Amino acid sequence: KNSLESVSSLVKLQRGASKDDNVRSALDEVSQRLRTVSLVHEELNITSKADEVELSRYLERLAGLLRANAAGNVRIDVAAEELNIDSRRATAVGMIVSEFVSNSLKHAFPDDRSGAIRISLSRLSDGRAQLLCEDDGIGAPPVQPGVRRGLGLRIMEASVSQIGGASDAGAGGEGFGFRVVFPLGA
Repeated sequence: KNSLESVSSLVKLQRGASKDDNVRSALDEVSQRLRTVSLVHEELNITSKADEVELSRYLERLAGLLRANAAGNVRIDVAAEELNIDSRRATAVGMIVSEFVSNSLKHAFPDDRSGAIRISLSRLSDGRAQLLCEDDGIGAPPVQPGVRRGLGLRIMEASVSQIGGASDAGAGGEGFGFRVVFPLGA
């Protein structure tokens, strides 16, 4: 955790030294990713189990951090069952949620549009879990074959792979959703 705090401090110093808005924005995103990982370490210190994170509490705390970056016109709601998983996979779940929320805040609610981002986590009857991230924003264009995806979506997909899960994404009538199903066992 101390190493993460050191890196985070360096990122903040670099952000403060930059006058370029694009660089500052990119460093803000790096800082958010570092906070997501750091939060898992904090959760490990809270729990009595050496390497387990209770996901509902972790996701609530993560949502609290993300709410601090959200405009007042966008709600972030979490509905999560109590599920314990190892810290490596909890970090991956946290990255999925953090990237989804960051992307939604950046793209789904232009012109001070009001809306909500919903994060839900539930246990499925077959021993897997389902993570559902949705917003009711303006939606997203279909992903074109051969077109490079944004960094946030690539991080989400890599995180899904890290937890041995499967995902699907899409825009509905209004909004965008990202669903992940992953095994609960290590």
